[in-house]
Amino acid sequence: TFVELFVVGGLLAMISVLVMQFLSHESDFWELSMYHTHLRSQAEQTMDRVVGELRNATRTNATVPPNATLVAPDHLQFYLPTDLDGNGLIVDANGNTEWDIVNPIDYQYLAASEQLHRLDGSGVQVLSSDVLSVVFDDQTTDPSLYADEVRIRLTLQTITPHQRTVSVTSSSVVELRN
Repeated sequence: TFVELFVVGGLLAMISVLVMQFLSHESDFWELSMYHTHLRSQAEQTMDRVVGELRNATRTNATVPPNATLVAPDHLQFYLPTDLDGNGLIVDANGNTEWDIVNPIDYQYLAASEQLHRLDGSGVQVLSSDVLSVVFDDQTTDPSLYADEVRIRLTLQTITPHQRTVSVTSSSVVELRN
């Protein structure tokens, strides 16, 4: 009868609405997980690159290069060892480390483009996009750090197509060479 069809149709509509809400919730959860995983991976790759390079920098003397220097909280400059005398080593005949003081490495956060840049003598390289903030700390800004340590805090953030904000923060303390 018409009443039975109407009741069955109403039940099917209610079940359909419940299933759609469940699927919508699961889709939203999957989207957030996907964006979070992508940001986490990007943050880890960026931190691995920065930490690996900074481990070759030094803080032996805070007033004379070669030194890792905080230019600003979001700008770090340092020098890398290099083979200056062509002997195939980064150590000269006297056992001193040879430093490329002509081409400093700069890590700079540019808020307008939401990017972390690496600048050197050969140009600019984008290390990460979707950057909300980068903070470099050393003993001058955080007395709990040792003289040869630099802390990096990198926060990435993006907005999903459904207007959800996803952010990831990665932090590492790097011990520089002496």
